[in-house]
Amino acid sequence: MQRRRGKVGVIILVILLLVIGVIALLVVGGIVKVGKFAMDQAAFVVEDTVAVAKQELSPSALNEKYEWFKNTYAQLDARRATVNAKAQQIGQMYTDYGWEVLYDRDDGGYILSTTMNRKWTDGDEEMVGEPFKDWNRSDRQAISTYRQELMGLKASANTMCAQYNAEMSKFHTAFTNAGNLPVGGTGIPGAFSRT
Repeated sequence: MQRRRGKVGVIILVILLLVIGVIALLVVGGIVKVGKFAMDQAAFVVEDTVAVAKQELSPSALNEKYEWFKNTYAQLDARRATVNAKAQQIGQMYTDYGWEVLYDRDDGGYILSTTMNRKWTDGDEEMVGEPFKDWNRSDRQAISTYRQELMGLKASANTMCAQYNAEMSKFHTAFTNAGNLPVGGTGIPGAFSRT
């Protein structure tokens, strides 16, 4: 009977070891499967990142971005000139009616303020310019229209400035700064200030 118990004990031990071995193999297999899945996902992310980097930083893409910056800069420069011309036109109308016009720069630019010219005689102030209400009706309407046009031009220029500055701050446009270009390369101007 003792021998029988010994054989049964050995059989139970073998079965128990086999079950433990199968469980261990399943656990190790699961860990390997999860690890392989994680590695596949990491490889996919790396491959996708490399593909996007190649696409965004390819010579043709960089050239396209460079051209966009150059064209946008030229458009912004033209819009600023148009804004200055419109401000000069408004300023000239005020000057024609005897008003003093204060610009933000000596060469013209944006109108900071307009005031009627004053003349001082014997301590009394005398207005030299014509009050706005006394202006010719067509001139009052024209200056109102010019002001609205000027506000629209400024809004348009400011929107373009914001877009230009946003693109300039992106990582993949770092090439636009002259310091990152090869010797002899010329960068494009940096951030634009709003009007």
